[in-house]
Amino acid sequence: AGPAAATDVSALVTLPCGASVQCVSPSVSCVAGSDDVACLLPVIGAGETTRVLLEIVPTGTGSVSTDVLVSSAVDDPTSGNNTDEATIELVPGLEKADSFESCGTP
Repeated sequence: AGPAAATDVSALVTLPCGASVQCVSPSVSCVAGSDDVACLLPVIGAGETTRVLLEIVPTGTGSVSTDVLVSSAVDDPTSGNNTDEATIELVPGLEKADSFESCGTP
């Protein structure tokens, strides 16, 4: 949430080793690579936040970490908060989809 609207926002999510994408939240344009997912959001308004929901299919159990990097076409005076790391608890048993599906509203 910044002082100005952010345009051409992109989020790059690094997938845990061997994981694949099951689905992404609606209204978000995402492309999956072999080890990451790139999502594009046209605009995030000043002071607003947004959420992108990704469901991934793990290859094991336990927990793994993933990194997220966001950027925008708008100059960011506080670029130090554009990355984050999340720890994910892996739950086996989902089947890999042939293509992205809608996860529903996050």
